[in-house]
Amino acid sequence: MMKEIKVIHVGLFDSSIFFKNMKESKPRTVQQYEIEIFFENSGISIINSKKYTLEKGNVIIAKPGQVRNSIFPFKCYYIHLQPDEYLDKYLLHTPDMMKVGRLQILIDIIRTLMSYKNSPFEGCEILTQSKLLELIYHLNNEASMHNRKINSTHFIDHKIILKAIDFIEANFHTELSLETISKHVNLSPVYFHGMFTSAVGKTPHEYVIETRIKKAKDMLLTSEDSVATISQETGFTSQSYFSYVFKKQTGYTPNQFRAKKYVKDLI
Repeated sequence: MMKEIKVIHVGLFDSSIFFKNMKESKPRTVQQYEIEIFFENSGISIINSKKYTLEKGNVIIAKPGQVRNSIFPFKCYYIHLQPDEYLDKYLLHTPDMMKVGRLQILIDIIRTLMSYKNSPFEGCEILTQSKLLELIYHLNNEASMHNRKINSTHFIDHKIILKAIDFIEANFHTELSLETISKHVNLSPVYFHGMFTSAVGKTPHEYVIETRIKKAKDMLLTSEDSVATISQETGFTSQSYFSYVFKKQTGYTPNQFRAKKYVKDLI
């Protein structure tokens, strides 16, 4: 049976009300899936240091572990969802921002979920889950169309991409640079970077970091190796940098992730 999707917050956000005299919010680490639907041209969202201009029809999907802040003012419908494996499957690799074609459908779903919030009617939780599934379906579909538009502007040799991925996963513990990976697949660094990013949806460096963090998670949960040893064996230059990246990606320090009281929620 599919696990229940949990809504943390849902509503309409207006920065002129909540942050009346503030021009820019402070950077923070995202803890949930934060979905924001923009119905007018407004401010700027910054995710992992990348700026996105907010326009009508844009949707932000911020993921757990990302660092984000905003330049005001802006208005949007929003929903925050508790992360789990089901949501990871459909939302983790979606673009951080995309232009959608079914804006009104998404807005109507959020408005319906707002009306269900704290509803006293019996069975309302079933209707809530139904609407959440509908929302995830439309977001995933919009993400697929967004990626097809991007990929259609680049020639992608998928054999080369798979060769690069195999090389990264076999050598993540070494000092992997863009030049090292691109040389392995006989392409220039610039051309390889564009091809890989278009095909995978993340840069080679982001993929290397993701691979290292996945291995570190496994080691933290299945071995008694020290954090210093794990950081070295997963290719990080220092324990402090490893701890910084790990918390940025997961929201937890390595020791917190390893602690038994967190294991149930994180596996």
